[in-house]
Amino acid sequence: YLKYTDDHLRMPLWAGILEYLPFYLLALWAWQVERLRGVGSGLLGQSAGRRSS
Repeated sequence: YLKYTDDHLRMPLWAGILEYLPFYLLALWAWQVERLRGVGSGLLGQSAGRRSS
């Protein structure tokens, strides 16, 4: 427990990055999906947008 606390205090930046990295990747992926869906629906019509969802 003491060693874990010591590591956490010594490297807070890496701890924060590793803790929030999944949320950041999920948000980035969702943004890409929405952007690509918008482009796809604009080019192919509403049928492609309904099929992807």
